[in-house]
Amino acid sequence: MTTPGQAAGLSMLPGEILLHIISFLEPHQTTNLQLVSKGFRNLARDDNFWRSRCLQESTFIQAVEHSRLFRQKAVEPSALDSPQQGIVGSYPSSNSNIPIDDGAVGGTPATVLVRTHLPRSTEARERERVRIMANWDPSFPSEHVSWYEEYIQRHGPVVINWLEQSDIRDSSGTELLEARGVALYRPDSPQGNEDSCIETLLAVSPLDDGSVCLWDVNGTKGKRGAIVAKSRAGILFIDGPGADNSRRSKRVDSGVTECVSVDSHQHRAYFAVQGHLIEVDLRRLSVVGCESFPFSISALSAANPTVPLTVGTSLGIYLHDSRTRKTTRNDPFETIDDFDRMGANDFYQRTLRRIFDDEPLPPYAPLAQPGPLSILHLERPGLADLSDDIYVAGRFSNILHYDRRTFPSIKDTIYSGARLCSLASLPYPFSVLDNELRRRGQMSLDQVENSKTSAGGRTLIACGEYNTKGSLEVAQRAVRRGVHLCINARVR
Repeated sequence: MTTPGQAAGLSMLPGEILLHIISFLEPHQTTNLQLVSKGFRNLARDDNFWRSRCLQESTFIQAVEHSRLFRQKAVEPSALDSPQQGIVGSYPSSNSNIPIDDGAVGGTPATVLVRTHLPRSTEARERERVRIMANWDPSFPSEHVSWYEEYIQRHGPVVINWLEQSDIRDSSGTELLEARGVALYRPDSPQGNEDSCIETLLAVSPLDDGSVCLWDVNGTKGKRGAIVAKSRAGILFIDGPGADNSRRSKRVDSGVTECVSVDSHQHRAYFAVQGHLIEVDLRRLSVVGCESFPFSISALSAANPTVPLTVGTSLGIYLHDSRTRKTTRNDPFETIDDFDRMGANDFYQRTLRRIFDDEPLPPYAPLAQPGPLSILHLERPGLADLSDDIYVAGRFSNILHYDRRTFPSIKDTIYSGARLCSLASLPYPFSVLDNELRRRGQMSLDQVENSKTSAGGRTLIACGEYNTKGSLEVAQRAVRRGVHLCINARVR
């Protein structure tokens, strides 16, 4: 048994030695070590330590070994029949103080042994270990990665936590309400917090009764997953809460997956209810705007205060800027006493009165084929809050590309052939050739650095269905001498 004096002496050791000792523990034992003290907590969450753990428990090193043996066999088939099958190398950690075992066949959980032809000198083998680590590392230089959280996501057990169920209680019993779409709301840190476990993160969703519900995702305001706020019923119904809203044509379309968009900077949420875009103040949980469109809304882009919201209907693409909303001086709903009692129906009537104005209709881009399902604002290189490029995907074979400055003219298209349902992006470059070389562990340190730091590169990611199978596509978007380039890579 360790005495208090021995424990105190252990904590006085240098961090490099303690990390080497911790490397012989199992991951769950390392996690329990965080409960000892704040110092051990910081030490047990060392990024380099867990980065090395992620590499050790991945299949990357084994794949590199098989690739090298295959190439060697192709050049010299008799080489594998000789007793000397190469030197056993290891890649235990990013900490250079951890020794590399030359002759072991197995090892502790912190030691990964790879049979590969590596130089015998310690310095050369260390350079090779760093090169292999660089080829495997999927992160970019400016990207913040918590490798402790990354290890949990990669190798931890799958745990499902359900949000609190919203329901209606009346004399006839309890009726469960379904949520139609969801978006995340960060009221305190719109840009996101580096420690995502302590930031206030709320889930916003419209319910079947026409109300808006907010859940606490991280548990910063109470119990994790509990309902923290809920509006009165019927505020999202165009005909008002007192009308017959049981028909599906009055509710949020269950087939629209991206029907909610949240602007955390302005504390506003936008809900697509059939052909109406309803704007809700999340701090007051009241309707503050409603815009009607000639066709049913099928997709919404992410909301950002610096660019207009892009609205996709079944037959057209529109730009909606809530800042351009005009009010009428003699409008009976402009008094403070009536503001909180206003619902979607009141704003809908206001929209109908504006139909007879002399103002021209806003520009829109007609679609030759119906069914947009996802809209993405691709950010400018180095400017996360600004975006000129709009990408639209859906039940058609091409991804449509619009430039906000020349909207509604279409700029170009990216052929997919799949029925895409979602778009995402990365503010980093992507190269099909470099990615293949890195996957095989064949790139040098300089080549890896150049591939990750090329200027102006962005990555477009699309997923959907192709011939009844899942489809994942990655496209490189780059600007060279004013010309937009696109290179696609598909995984189906």
